Amino acid sequence: MITYEWSRKESFIFFLVAVLVYVYPLTLADYFYVEDSFRAAYGYASWRAEGRFLIDGFYHFLSLSNGAPDSSPLGLLVACVVMATALEKLAFHYFCHVNVFSSMVVLPVFFSPLFLSDLAYKYDGPVMTVGLAMMVFAITFKSERKWLEWWGSTLLVGSALCIYQPLINAFFGLCCIELYRAIKDKKATREWVMLGLEKAMQAGVASLFYLCAIVPFMGTERQQLLALDKDWPVVMFQRLENAEERIRPLYTGDSAWFFGVMAILFGMGYAWAGFSALRERPGWVSKVLVSLAYISIVPLLIMSVPGIMLVFFYENNDARAMLGSGPLLVFIVLVIHQWLNAVQRNLTVFVVLPIILFLSISYSYGRVLSLKKELETSVMSSLAYSLTSNAALASVEVFYFNASAQDYWLPASAGTVSIMPVMPYLVAADFLFLPEAMARVGITNVVQASHEHSAGVRLKPDARPIVDNWFYSIYVEDGDGYIVMKKQPRVNP
Repeated sequence: MITYEWSRKESFIFFLVAVLVYVYPLTLADYFYVEDSFRAAYGYASWRAEGRFLIDGFYHFLSLSNGAPDSSPLGLLVACVVMATALEKLAFHYFCHVNVFSSMVVLPVFFSPLFLSDLAYKYDGPVMTVGLAMMVFAITFKSERKWLEWWGSTLLVGSALCIYQPLINAFFGLCCIELYRAIKDKKATREWVMLGLEKAMQAGVASLFYLCAIVPFMGTERQQLLALDKDWPVVMFQRLENAEERIRPLYTGDSAWFFGVMAILFGMGYAWAGFSALRERPGWVSKVLVSLAYISIVPLLIMSVPGIMLVFFYENNDARAMLGSGPLLVFIVLVIHQWLNAVQRNLTVFVVLPIILFLSISYSYGRVLSLKKELETSVMSSLAYSLTSNAALASVEVFYFNASAQDYWLPASAGTVSIMPVMPYLVAADFLFLPEAMARVGITNVVQASHEHSAGVRLKPDARPIVDNWFYSIYVEDGDGYIVMKKQPRVNP
């Protein structure tokens, strides 16, 4: 099995099966994640204000309409085919001869645990998968005509930006891997320097196009950047530290020992590859340049995890924006695979273990989403019963929904969270449900309360609830209803 080499067709079939197995728990959970509730309820298809107009195009094409009907998981299945194609091309880009274990090396592009927060979205997830595949295609695209290869890759990067801006993080990470491969393969200094400049220019031209053509149509809140003053470096490092603090539970839970072993193997492999690349370099100038470039690869890959989110005015450390995590994991597994292959080819079987861990996280995440769905449905059904069965609420035409942010609260998942403490970060929902979700239990007169119509502004100090239970209180004031969701205690470790 170790020596058997796959054809491109066999490789594609493997990757297609792998990505379908990976997303299966998410399709099984069938969870409406955050904005999915109102998009499904109203067939709402407008991402243009967010600068992501290609998502509109994806659903217009998929439904042959001007809307976005809930056709899940059709979009995800289409995206899985695209991703499998991208992974197949990346595998043959990295390896002359592809087998089962070398194929495992590229899977973390898609199998990154942080990307689960993107895949959880019924609407955004499939298109972001296509966008991630575009970044892979931008690296692997080859043509005999160099101008076509250059502009083709640039167009792919620009198109991915029109799906989700932080996807550029994945491109940065993949470019760092290209730099590593060029140095390890002992390419001339001029070659890898030109490679770096070429990739930087492609990213720059694609970003310039996006800034000129798309950004003017975006909301102003998404255009604000961090001020370039004397505190800028301090703020950047602080944001990196904040991002690491939020991601830390991924590698400090019960699997911390495994990540420790991976770190040791990676360190040994990285040092081995570095010394090997330097040994045959002619001249001290070349050795110094290669050393500086080689040492910078790991810090650049780490910075690419949050990537461009570091420079926006509003700090965003959500898992869905950490799109540089996939290339970082690929790099770690690639270095380990190359070193183990040099030591003893049979040892490359070790690279299966990270994939097993990532699959385990995916299936646990799917179960947590199912548990959250059960809790939400139970509370929504209770709320629907309260609204329809109480005579004092019968004449109320509209109910204003008031929900304050709360910590992750899902008692049924306490066991999973104790073993995988990263789970609350991946779920990333600081509310029980959105008012638009009430349409799923037959209630359509519940709307999100604005500040003007919030319970805190409209209710009198001595107001008494018509209904009061563990999860919510319902008030009536001047003919309007007010649903006040209660903040639940954090019971999980």
